[in-house]
Amino acid sequence: MMLNYNCNARCRFCSQGDFDKSLNAPFDAIVRNIYSAYKDGYRRLGFTGGEPLIGPDILKAIALAKLVGFRFIRVQTNGIKLADPVFCRALVKAGLTFCKFSFTTDSPEDHDALVGVPGALKKALAGLENLRKLKIRLGTNILVNRLNYKRLPEIVKFYLERGITNF
Repeated sequence: MMLNYNCNARCRFCSQGDFDKSLNAPFDAIVRNIYSAYKDGYRRLGFTGGEPLIGPDILKAIALAKLVGFRFIRVQTNGIKLADPVFCRALVKAGLTFCKFSFTTDSPEDHDALVGVPGALKKALAGLENLRKLKIRLGTNILVNRLNYKRLPEIVKFYLERGITNF
């Protein structure tokens, strides 16, 4: 479920194109979509964006999804905001069960250059550890690119060692 188009990164590979980055889904539309998905038989729900964790209603949306009956609730994120352990605990308390990170490599220099935010990998790795300690299942989509394709086995090993179980 797409929550927003705005983001706290400036990825060189962004798939959101020219969408109005100020747009957030109104909470009443999120509510309708959650109920509709459950009524239609879906039991797994994913939140995406832009960056869903900066959306104003992310905690309410996760909590509602749990209340409605979803037992698998995922966010797709760049992980920057997850460096805050208090926020991570709030996500888990609301009902988050799985977090899928968008990593580009294990190199801070290359990752940060690709996402356009200095310190992005350090923050995302702190978030990964925060959620691992809270027993949340962890996954990643690794953007294969000219900076990392020759090292893909080492990169996968790096993330396996940090608790990623889904690639």
